[in-house]
Amino acid sequence: MKNLSQFPLDGLILYSLREYSKGNEQIADKIHSIFQLKVKEKLIEAQYLINSGNNFRADEILNSITKAKIAQNEWMYLVTQKKSNNDINIEKNFNSPLNLCHDIYDEIVKSDENFIINQTRKLKNNYDKSQFNEVVKRAKQLIVIYPKVDDFHSFLGLSQIALNKKVHAIKTFENALKFSNNNATLFSNMAFAQLQAGFIEHSELFYRKALIINNNIFEANKNLGRILIDQKNFLEAEFYLAKAIYLKKTCSLSNANISISFREQGKYKTSIKFAIKACELSPGNIKYLNNLGLSYKFDNNLDSAELCFRNAIKIAPNYYEAHNNLGTVLQKSNPHEAINYYELAKNDTNILSEVYFNLASTYRDIDNPSKSLKFIKKSIEIDPRNSNSFKVLGILNLDNGNFKKAIKYFKTSIEIRPNNAEVYRLLGKIYLFKEKEILEIHNLLKENNKSGNELKHIYFTLGEVYEKYKEYELSSYYYKKGNSLAYKRGCFSAKKEIRYHELIKNLYYNLRSKKIVLPKVEKKLIFIIGMPRSGTTLVEQILSFNKNLYTGGELDIIPKRIDNFLNLSIGKDLYLNIDSFEFLNNLRNNYLGYLNKITEKEIIVDKMPYNFKYLGIINLLFPEARFIHVQRNYNDNCFSIYKNYFSDNSHDYSYKLSDTYKYYKLYKKQMEFWKNITHSKIYNLQYEKLINDSKLEIKNLIKFCDFNWNDNYLLFYKNKRQVYTSSSSQVRQKLYSTSINSWINFAKFFKI
Repeated sequence: MKNLSQFPLDGLILYSLREYSKGNEQIADKIHSIFQLKVKEKLIEAQYLINSGNNFRADEILNSITKAKIAQNEWMYLVTQKKSNNDINIEKNFNSPLNLCHDIYDEIVKSDENFIINQTRKLKNNYDKSQFNEVVKRAKQLIVIYPKVDDFHSFLGLSQIALNKKVHAIKTFENALKFSNNNATLFSNMAFAQLQAGFIEHSELFYRKALIINNNIFEANKNLGRILIDQKNFLEAEFYLAKAIYLKKTCSLSNANISISFREQGKYKTSIKFAIKACELSPGNIKYLNNLGLSYKFDNNLDSAELCFRNAIKIAPNYYEAHNNLGTVLQKSNPHEAINYYELAKNDTNILSEVYFNLASTYRDIDNPSKSLKFIKKSIEIDPRNSNSFKVLGILNLDNGNFKKAIKYFKTSIEIRPNNAEVYRLLGKIYLFKEKEILEIHNLLKENNKSGNELKHIYFTLGEVYEKYKEYELSSYYYKKGNSLAYKRGCFSAKKEIRYHELIKNLYYNLRSKKIVLPKVEKKLIFIIGMPRSGTTLVEQILSFNKNLYTGGELDIIPKRIDNFLNLSIGKDLYLNIDSFEFLNNLRNNYLGYLNKITEKEIIVDKMPYNFKYLGIINLLFPEARFIHVQRNYNDNCFSIYKNYFSDNSHDYSYKLSDTYKYYKLYKKQMEFWKNITHSKIYNLQYEKLINDSKLEIKNLIKFCDFNWNDNYLLFYKNKRQVYTSSSSQVRQKLYSTSINSWINFAKFFKI
C-alpha cells in the first residue's frame, strides 16, 4: 500500500473509491478510516491557526474539509450502490462522481504544492538575509501544518545552528528523519548539526548516509573530507575533497583542505598546487596564505614559505599563528629573529603550548639547554598529553647523556601516542627493545595511515634492533626498506657533484688571485671536517673539555652562503666578475657576527663535516684557522652512513649504497686537492688509530690545537655537554672497537 500520510483528504477519497471499483473493499475501508482520522487532525490544525491569528489559512483548511465531505458523500452513495448490486460497474455507471473526485484531488494537490513552494521561497529569502529568528518562528508554524515537508525542517534546523542552538537543531532533524528516511539533504544537514555540536563520530556517520543516497551533495563531500583529515585518513579524505572540488571548482576551502591532506602524506608539490589555487580563489585570505606557507616549508622552499607568512602578518598583524610559523622557518638561519616572532605568538593562548615547544627547540639549536628545558616544561604544563613535548624532553636528556631520564620520557611519549614511529627510533638508540616491544613496532607497519617518513622511522628502528640482536639478514632487509623510501632515481648524480666541486675550485682560484689580506681574527677557529659518521662528533667531544672552547656543532653558515652563490652562478660564471674583497668580507662578517651573538668564548669549534668541500675558501677567510680531518675505513664509513637515519635532505647520496661509495671517492679527491694547493693547518686523524691508541692520538690532537694538556681530555665520555648529532649516545661511552670492520657482518647481504 502507498504511503497514505502523503495524500490530501480528497486524494484519500479518490484512492478509496478506486479500490472499491476494483473490488478491494477491505483496503478501501481502511483508507476511509485514515481519511476520518486526518479530518480530525485538520480540524485541530485549523483551530491552532485561528488561535494564532492565521484565519486565512484556517479558512483554506476548513474549505478543503468541506469539499472532502462532499466527496465523501459521493463515496458513500457509490459504496451503497455497490453493496446492494454486486454487478454494478462503478467506472461505467458513476463516471460523474469519479470525475468530481479527480477534479477535487487535482485542485487540492495543486493548491498545497503552490502554498508549500511559496512558503519555502520565503524561508529561503529570510535565511539568506540572516533573519534566523524569523525563519525559526515561521518554520515552526508551518511544520505544525505540514510536518512532512523536508524543506521546512531544513531551514528551521540550519537557522537554529546559526543561532547557536545546536541541540535544538539536532532534535529538529531527528523529527524530520522520522518521516523522511531517504532524504540525502536531511542526512547532510543532520551531519552538519552534529559537527557544529562537536559530535564528530555522529557527524561522519550521517554524512556517509547522505552520500550513499546521493554522492553529489557538495557540503557533505567537503565536510566529510575535513573530518577524515583530522582522523589522518588522508586517502579517503582526498576522494571526498576531490569530489567537492569537482562539484564546485570555485570552493577555496576544499582546495585548501585537500592541500593539507597531500602535505600530511609528504606530497608537497601537489599540496602547493592546491594551496596556490585556494589563495587565487580567495585573495588575501590569511589562513590560506598560512597554509601555502606551510606547504612550501615542508617542501624545503623556505624563501617562499617566509614570504607567505610575512604577507599574512602584513595583512593581519595580530594573526599570531603566522608569527609562530614564520619563527619555524627562521629557526635555523636566524634563531634570534625566530625567538622574537615566537614571543609575539605567545599572545595567542590557543597555540601557546606549540609556541613554547618551538621556543624549546630553538634554544636547543643555539645551545641553551636550560632555557630549552624551561620552555618544554611550560609546553607540557599546558598540554600534558602532547607526546611530541615528551619526545623533546627525552631528546634534551639524550643530548646531555642522561639516558635513564631520556628513556623514561620517550616511553611516556609512546604511552600517550603509541603509533609515534619517530620516538621508537630515538628510544632504540639507548634502549634494547624486548620481544613484546619489537612486536609493537612491527604492528605499526599494519596501520594504513602511515606516511612515508613515518615508515622510514620504523624501518630504520627495526634495522637497528635486529643489528643489536645480531640478526644481520633481517637488519639488512629493514635498512634497505628504510632507504628505499627516501631514494628517488636521479636524486644524486656523481657527474653533477663533480661539476659542483669544479665550481668551488674555480671560485677559490678567482678569490685567491686577488691576493686579498683580511684582518686577523681575534677568535681561534677550529674546523672539524670529514665524512659524516667518521668520528667528527667524538673529536668534538674530546676537545670540549677545554673551558675556553665553544662547540658550535654543525654550523651551516659558510656552506649555505657559498652554495647559494654558486647555484646562481651555474651557466653564468658569475664568480669571474665578483668583487672578491666584498664577497670574502661579507661572508666572514656573517660568520663571525653569528658567533658573537651566541658566545663570548675565545675558541670556536665548527663541526660541519661538509666544510671539506670549501676548505680552501675557508682558509682565505681565516688563514689562522686549523682543520682536523677525521678519516675512517672506507667500508665502515660508507655503511655507517647508509644505515643511519638522516632527517633532512642534505644526504641524498646516502639512500643507495653504491651512491655512498661514489660520494666517498669524490670527498677523498677533493681533500687531496686542498692538501696539495693550500697552506692550511690540517691534522689528519685516523678513527681506527684513535680507538686503538687513544691516549697517544688524543695527546697529538691536543698538541695540534695548541691546548694545554689535561688528563680530563681522556675522560671525554663523562662530559655532560649537549650533543646534537646522531652520535650523542656513542660519545658518552668509553672508546670501543666493535664498530671497526662492522660492515663485514652485512657484506654478503649487500655484496660489498
